[in-house]
Amino acid sequence: MSQMLYFEIQDTGVGIASADLPKLFKPFSQTQSGREAGEGTGLGLVISRHFVELMGGELGVYNTLGEGSTFWFTIRILIVEDQAENAEFLQQLLTSVGFETMQARQGQEGISLWKIWQPHLILMDMQMPVMDGYTTSRLIKSTPEGQRTKIIAVTGSAFEEDRDRILAIGCDDFIRKPVSESLLFAKIAQHLGARFCYEAVELDGETAVQGQLWPLSQDALHVMPIDWVTALNQAARECHEPAVFQLLQQIPTEHETLAIALKQLAIDFRFEEMANLTNGAGR
Repeated sequence: MSQMLYFEIQDTGVGIASADLPKLFKPFSQTQSGREAGEGTGLGLVISRHFVELMGGELGVYNTLGEGSTFWFTIRILIVEDQAENAEFLQQLLTSVGFETMQARQGQEGISLWKIWQPHLILMDMQMPVMDGYTTSRLIKSTPEGQRTKIIAVTGSAFEEDRDRILAIGCDDFIRKPVSESLLFAKIAQHLGARFCYEAVELDGETAVQGQLWPLSQDALHVMPIDWVTALNQAARECHEPAVFQLLQQIPTEHETLAIALKQLAIDFRFEEMANLTNGAGR
């Protein structure tokens, strides 16, 4: 089952009466509190819902009378990347926190998916065959619809002139490879206003935040079969992110803290450390 990350916007008003909720998204219709305030035309939420639906999302509301209302809407991200391993890594990272994602392998396919799917944000690889990220980004940003789509360029270049060129063609921001999880989420939060909630897990009776690195040792890997440890060692030596994440998904839920710690190593591209850790472990 796919998941979607959604935004919530909470106000500090008086809330909405249950009787007013069915007409909340109807044109030129106002709630009792809206009529008493003497402001608005009854079109704001109608336009907002239509705009969100045009981008393939959904807009809704829940509230407590006397305590204000919370409006929510869903969001999606398009990954344009010719290297399957890199695209799979980004997709697994994003879907793990609830984003709905799609992939395109080159620029022309990216433009086609953008037109049909209307994502809120695009992660755009700059170096691709046929149509590169520069041309693709420029074509998308040359349209009114493209101006509303955030594009974050993903580049392996360390040259400052490439940064200036990326921003000049209309990209909203850029990140360098290898992609850092914390930087990627920070950029998404900056451009889309997303807030990330971290689940607390129990570590030996103490509460820790998911994503915080748990001290690892070879002894911690003894809970897994030798063949699994050997396969993880091989995948880490090859820096093969999809294979690593596929193996980490096989860790039983009762050893979730082990999975979290190893996932953090993979996200930070610390494959040498993972290879050393799994070398001879479990024997």
